[in-house]
Amino acid sequence: MRNLKLILGILTLISCNQVSFQQNYSRSAFDYIDSLSSISIQSMIPLDRKTMLTEGWVFHGWDTIPGKDPNFPDFSFSENTVLPHRIPFPNSNIWYSNQIKLDEGYLWIRADDGAQLWVNGKQVLQNHELYFPIEKNPINTRFLQIRVMNNALSGGLKEEYWIDKLTFDAFREKKRNSESKLIQKAKDNFWIGGSLPPKRNDYSIWFNDPVILPIENDRLMLRWIGEKNKKAKLHFGHKPNTITES
Repeated sequence: MRNLKLILGILTLISCNQVSFQQNYSRSAFDYIDSLSSISIQSMIPLDRKTMLTEGWVFHGWDTIPGKDPNFPDFSFSENTVLPHRIPFPNSNIWYSNQIKLDEGYLWIRADDGAQLWVNGKQVLQNHELYFPIEKNPINTRFLQIRVMNNALSGGLKEEYWIDKLTFDAFREKKRNSESKLIQKAKDNFWIGGSLPPKRNDYSIWFNDPVILPIENDRLMLRWIGEKNKKAKLHFGHKPNTITES
């Protein structure tokens, strides 16, 4: 009983020690701009800057092995094809290959539910823009192997193109500038506290409101997307209008 009274007393003292804080913005950036996903390099690059890879493809059948670590087919089954290519088999992994000359640049692969790429036997991962980087190599002939994931009734390899590195880098910078302008407009609209500061880049903004996710029986994870890799301060209390800890 004494321990219970002591705990209640400590909680009462804490609740009286209210912490005041001031946030910089009234809302998250996506409340103004919806999302940044509508700005994509894919939509920016004109058709005449893309080298479409429609010919020279070989279809090697399909399997239903789950996971991201596949067993490569023996490629004994081979059928020449052109893109786009589809087969009417649900929940399958569909295999393709091509031997083609490619300089340093990036590959775009459009498939139903994603694709994995191997170049000369080495797996290549997508970057943040969902393109596959093709590294500089004195021997430009590349042997491409593609595993298309299909979770629908039918699927296959729809489209593939290559763009050179300089073109990709230029449009990536253009995309970043467009995103920066939209974020700046959101800051201007949601700024709290009178006049805007001269260095608004020093005041980062959330892109979306935080969400609380249960990860274990007695643990929660707080997740949000922010403008920069900044330190975050958590303010909490027993009631929404009574912040007692920081």
